[in-house]
Amino acid sequence: MLIIFCFVFIVSKKHDQFWNFLIEKAQPSLVQLKGSSIDRLLNVHGVDYQSEINWEMQIRGRIKKIKSNLHKRYIWRVMIFFVFASSYYLLIFGYLYPNCERNMISRPKLLSNFNIRRSLLSRLTVFARETALPYWKYHLPQSYPFENSFNLFLATWNELSIKTKEIRGNNFLGLMSKELKERMFEKGDSTSDQLHFGMSSAVFSIKNDIYNSLHWKNYAPSVMIPFLDEVTKIEDEIGLEYDLADRNSKSVINSQLNEIIYITVIYSLAVGFLFLFYYFIYLNKQIKQLESFETLQTILSMGSY
Repeated sequence: MLIIFCFVFIVSKKHDQFWNFLIEKAQPSLVQLKGSSIDRLLNVHGVDYQSEINWEMQIRGRIKKIKSNLHKRYIWRVMIFFVFASSYYLLIFGYLYPNCERNMISRPKLLSNFNIRRSLLSRLTVFARETALPYWKYHLPQSYPFENSFNLFLATWNELSIKTKEIRGNNFLGLMSKELKERMFEKGDSTSDQLHFGMSSAVFSIKNDIYNSLHWKNYAPSVMIPFLDEVTKIEDEIGLEYDLADRNSKSVINSQLNEIIYITVIYSLAVGFLFLFYYFIYLNKQIKQLESFETLQTILSMGSY
């Protein structure tokens, strides 16, 4: 932009120099032309003409006016394009593109969060069952190769808590549809006690229920098995919501990409029309003016010999 302004001032300066050249060449003939005109009025037409108009100052005034406004006309046209281009740049690269980029980065994390929570729930049931099995009437000794299953359960429980909280951050909500948000945070499967208030609530509730049972050593199969069966339902719900999140996030990103494409196409067409019906016409006039200047310069150069 600075280069354009420098170029405008250089062109304006050259234009003024040329007009000064015309004045310099025209001034010697001005007095002679004025005297010849007055003599013709007096001798041929019998008119005693007393000029009160200073033609030289009038010409200088006109040239001065052109000198003071030429660069403004160029700058005004440059500023129109600058504002137009800046608006496009700020809209695309200041708003739409960062949002789209952020969503494209968040989408794999969102889908990964669903898979990780589903995997953690499976691990949670394994460690919970391993902790409770030794106290059941029918069990296989050392059925699972875990030395301290309850500590592993606690580690998985903590990791699941972190992943469950993450679902509300990292720009994940912007990739979800209203339907998915309702299934996750508001209402879910009415036939399931755990899923009745949404999947996130179900995950929080079931992991705490299992933890409380193990913490208070309530290992009875009648207590643990319903919890473990409920986990299976939650895992299935997470799988369904994963598919929905996959479609939602893809739709959001595609919509944002289409917006960028549409705005870019509209901007390109607008710039084309602006150039053809505004800048091209103006520049064409300037070219013709320069051609007239060249003709004047040729005439003045011939007259100087």
